[in-house]
Amino acid sequence: MACLLVALIGYAQSATDTAFQDWMLKCDGQGEAVQKCYVFQTLHLRQTGQRVLTVVVGNLGPNSARIVHFTAPLGIHLPAGVALKIDDGEPFAATVETCAADGCKFTIPLDDPILRSLQQGRVMRVGFLDSVTRRQITVAISLLGFSDAFAALAAR
Repeated sequence: MACLLVALIGYAQSATDTAFQDWMLKCDGQGEAVQKCYVFQTLHLRQTGQRVLTVVVGNLGPNSARIVHFTAPLGIHLPAGVALKIDDGEPFAATVETCAADGCKFTIPLDDPILRSLQQGRVMRVGFLDSVTRRQITVAISLLGFSDAFAALAAR
């Protein structure tokens, strides 16, 4: 099966986000009203600006569990799930949990081995199948700045 590597540009940021190379730190609320903080990266198609993938990392799970949450585009082949791989590490799978108007969502727990891989890695690849053509689509997420962004998150 052929692999299509999506051509991407960077992420969108707001004035209140703090940049750590390719990752952003965002806190909802201000001052003592800060409700939650997380790090994220959003990738867009270079040609159209369409959002392809958003990755959000933080204590956002049930009971404030550490998670990595993804929002992929609509139109992915759900039964195939999603394949994830950090650098040359072992691939692992995720199941798409739900699809809504803003995309299809899936989450993995941020356990210590995955956190170490993200902090020490260069790139995380996220692969899924197009629902119509069944063609493999692989999105490469830069991990440049992730370690510093996560350290800043942990300090909050």
